[in-house]
Amino acid sequence: MERAVLGFWRVRDRLNVPLALGDWPRHGRLRITLDSRGIDFSLGTKEEPQELFLAWDRIAAIKHKRVGSAQQYSVVGTDGSQAIFTSYTFFRPKKVARMIAARTGQAIQKA
Repeated sequence: MERAVLGFWRVRDRLNVPLALGDWPRHGRLRITLDSRGIDFSLGTKEEPQELFLAWDRIAAIKHKRVGSAQQYSVVGTDGSQAIFTSYTFFRPKKVARMIAARTGQAIQKA
């Protein structure tokens, strides 16, 4: 049942959000990849790619705050770099943040 619901939300997000924002190519580029080395963030647009890689041992904090009606999460590196994603960037950003927190052994902090 959850697979069907997730599929519905993915279709809804792909159809409604990009058309509402008038920016279809941008939403095809948003990606977070978690692997054994660390996290690879690809959050930019086709014209302005924003790539960031953080190794698991180089993550200083995972922060959360509510901005308007959106949930905003930021993953901060020990060198000061950070990747910010919201509930407008991904469906279920809290799940992504929890996976990162579980892998690093850190708690999600309030920003």
